[in-house]
This record gives sequence, structure tokens and C-alpha cells, in this order.
Amino acid sequence: MRFPGPDTDPRETMEFVRRAEIISGVGCIALGLIFWSEGWWHWALIGIGVFTVLPWGGARTVLRMAEKDPDVLIWDPERRWARGRRAAIVLPPLAILIGGVAGYVMAGWGSAVVIAVLFGLGAGIGAWLTLRGQDVR
Repeated sequence: MRFPGPDTDPRETMEFVRRAEIISGVGCIALGLIFWSEGWWHWALIGIGVFTVLPWGGARTVLRMAEKDPDVLIWDPERRWARGRRAAIVLPPLAILIGGVAGYVMAGWGSAVVIAVLFGLGAGIGAWLTLRGQDVR
């Protein structure tokens, strides 16, 4: 599985995203089964994995919509960069929030702070590279 390049057809990119969704969903289900005896949260892993593998959400939905209306996929490189810049502004605060909630659920406030900071750093670096106009790969 190779990452698609920036000039790749949007349909190919969405097909790559769908394959990555399936792989991560199967991995999530496997982790849920590995941690079966560790408490209630293995059900969350299995549920997220099953939802990721199902064809009703994510990239598969966009590909189905694109079969009826090809304008759903963004072909213009400038519109793609504009979408990337908008996502770069929204995702770091969202990553911090998700990391904080996940850390609190797993191990309390100390873990919440550490995971939120790590998620924020990772998302911040990605946003910084995107806003600078560099290819993140």
C-alpha cells in the first residue's frame, strides 16, 4: 500500500483511504479481541472496528456518491489546498479534546493531560506543515 501522490486522481485517493479504513478496522477488532479480559472498553474497540469496516460510512460513501455525481470529488488543486488549510485549523483543537477525553477515560486526569498534549503536538506539527504548503508525506 503506497500513499497516493498530490497529483493523483481523487477517486484513487479515496480508494486508498477505504483500504486504510478496512485495515485499521480489522486491527481495531483484533485489539478488542486481544484485550477481551481487560474490562468493558474492549467493546468500544470492537464497535469502532466494526463501524469502520462497514460500507455505510467514510470513503465508501463518498465513492458511491461520486458514481452518481462526479463533482463530489474535488479535482481542482487549489480547492484541495483550501480544504487542507481549513482542516489544519480545525483538527488540532479537536485532537486535543479527543486525546483529553480518551486519556481521562483510560487512566484519569494525569493521563488526560499527557495524551492531550501528545495529540496536540502531533496535530500541530501536521497543521504547521500543511499551512506552510509542504507535502506531509
